Amino acid sequence: MTNSRITLWLAMALLLISGAAVADHHEEAGGGNDMAQAMASAMALAQPGDCHKPLGAQVGQFNVKMKIYPGPGAPAIEADGTSEGAWILGGRFVETNYSATIMGQPFEGQGVEGFDNQTKEYTGTWRDTMGTYTLVFKGNCDGENKGRTMLTNMKDPMGNDLQNRGVTTATDTGYTYESYIITPDGGEFKNLELVATRK
Repeated sequence: MTNSRITLWLAMALLLISGAAVADHHEEAGGGNDMAQAMASAMALAQPGDCHKPLGAQVGQFNVKMKIYPGPGAPAIEADGTSEGAWILGGRFVETNYSATIMGQPFEGQGVEGFDNQTKEYTGTWRDTMGTYTLVFKGNCDGENKGRTMLTNMKDPMGNDLQNRGVTTATDTGYTYESYIITPDGGEFKNLELVATRK
C-alpha cells in the first residue's frame, strides 16, 4: 500500500473514531446514539447521491462564449474560451478549469463544486488569474436537478463589500452560467454570462 493510501486510510479511521467517540459520549449523557450508528451515519454521509448528479453537466470538454459587463448598462466585452470538467475524489466534486483570452490578455480560472450531504447545500470555490482571492459559494438546487443558485461575499477593487449570485443551468448541449452583482440597495446587475457547448 502506498504512503498516500496509508495516510488516507488513517485520516478516515481517525475521522470515524472521533465521530464514534463523540457519539459514545452522547450516549453516556443519555442521547441514545452508539458507535455503530455513528459509523453508519458517517459512511452514508460520505457517499455521492442524487444531488451530486447535476454537477455532471460540467464534466467534459466545452467551447465557451463569454459576455462580461463592467457595470450596469455597460456594453458587453465578448470573449471565447474553453472549459474542461472532471469528477474528482470519487465522484464527490467536479473540478472545472477555464481558459480564454479577454481583451488580449490570457485568462485562467478554476472552480470546484460539490454537494454537502450533511448541510444539504451545494458548495463551491473559485480562483482565477484576475486576482489572488478564493471565492467560497454556497447554495441550493432548483428542485428539478437542472441548476443551482449560489451566493458568495466578495470585495471590489476598492475594498467595498459586495455579494455575488451565480446561477448554473444544465442545457441539452452543455450548461450556462450567469453571474449577478447584488448592489447595496438590494438591486442587482448581470456582470457575466457564459454559454458552454460540449465539443
